[in-house]
Amino acid sequence: MKKVLSYLITAVTIGAVLAGCGSGSNYKSTEAAEMAPEEYHSDDMYEADYGTGAYEEAVEEEAAVEDGVDSIDDGAIENSSRKIIRNVNISAETEEFDSFVSNIDKKVKELGGYMESTNISGRSISSSSKNMRSADLVARVPSNKLDSFVSNVADISNITNKSESAEDITLNYADTQAHISSLRTEQQRLDELLLQAEDIETIIAIESRITDVRYELESYESRLRTMDNKVDYSTVTIYVREVERYTPVEEVKQTVWQRIAVGFTENLLDAKELVIDFIVGFIISIPILVVLAVFVAVPVVIIFFVVRFFVEKIKGPEYRAQAKARRAEKKAKKKELRANKKVNTDNGTKPNA
Repeated sequence: MKKVLSYLITAVTIGAVLAGCGSGSNYKSTEAAEMAPEEYHSDDMYEADYGTGAYEEAVEEEAAVEDGVDSIDDGAIENSSRKIIRNVNISAETEEFDSFVSNIDKKVKELGGYMESTNISGRSISSSSKNMRSADLVARVPSNKLDSFVSNVADISNITNKSESAEDITLNYADTQAHISSLRTEQQRLDELLLQAEDIETIIAIESRITDVRYELESYESRLRTMDNKVDYSTVTIYVREVERYTPVEEVKQTVWQRIAVGFTENLLDAKELVIDFIVGFIISIPILVVLAVFVAVPVVIIFFVVRFFVEKIKGPEYRAQAKARRAEKKAKKKELRANKKVNTDNGTKPNA
């Protein structure tokens, strides 16, 4: 009995391998061959216990499974709808940044999709108004509503660039389904053999192969779910930046004077923004300028008095007396000017001579 079960394990596994190869599969045939010892591969021993009829029946069943897998690969593609993955990349401008981001999020939810990622970056107030906030948005939208969503983005922004790609995965999808069908068939056969197994070695060999089959089956089913998600939900990547005004789009060929007018207007607006940016930058920099002025003025004053002291000391007492007299005379003149200004403000009276 042990020899018969071991031989049946080998037959089932080899049949599953052949079925998978017929649809592009690559199963572990070497592992399947190692599951049964070489001495159990003898046709004579199998025929001695059950006869050639049982062996031929098993081979016919495996051939039927192989034919079934091949038919899935050929017929499923013709009879099923195409599996298309659509991706759209959009670069846009908006004058209402907060409203745009909020509108996109709301529209995605209304269509039954979801936001995969949202990345918003900002600029400081002293930066140029042309380069303010920007956002990278990745939305997953139902494929049958993709065109409606793209139209909505165009309505609330100025699209500067748009690209779309479509990938047909119909063959890959059908091939993955064939792998899953083949693995499920092999798993069912192995479960039946496990119920008939009587010795430990055979049970261990069957359970080892069942574990491998389950792992491969889960892997292919996960791959199939991923493809279903990509087909059912298209990916829309949006890069949007905030601007003061939209970039003009040249829909028709312009004359020379039209180009001059548009260029002059654009440069005039740029000059206006440059003046505004300079004024804003200067005003917000006043505290820094005051601090810098203090740090520069104090050393200059100290250097001035030190130099004057050494000059007067070097030139002698007579020069110091003359310099002192000149300073006193300047102070007197300043005092007299202040007094005259005060007198002139008192009803037009003049100071005494």
